Amino acid sequence: MEPPAGEYENPYNNGHKRCTILSTAAAIHKVIEEGAFRKIIFVKPVVPAGNDIGFLPGTEQDKLRPWMGSFYDAIDNLFSTKAKKKEKTSKGDNASKLSFSVESFIDQYREQGVIEMKTFNYMRGRTLCDL
Repeated sequence: MEPPAGEYENPYNNGHKRCTILSTAAAIHKVIEEGAFRKIIFVKPVVPAGNDIGFLPGTEQDKLRPWMGSFYDAIDNLFSTKAKKKEKTSKGDNASKLSFSVESFIDQYREQGVIEMKTFNYMRGRTLCDL
């Protein structure tokens, strides 16, 4: 049985990061593990330091990746913490280490329509109901 969202730990113990990690943990738990909701939509403001997001090459997802780093980091921290707890409980068992890629995790659920990543600009005018 997986621990509930409130039991995930933040190894960095700073407020801003903790908020992102806990909200990401709660979203993953409610959507992917419990099925209480259909979709997770990660939303961030884009505040460019130079050229606007439209000037970056690539697809929408390629353009958003630099601004969505905190969500990627949160997912990585959550699964890293889980793996460390699992290693402690295995008591020296030489089982293979958990192989996890944040990119493949997000891509898998993005392809299934479970995870979306958007900026506030792309969320304007959307009606979200029955998620």
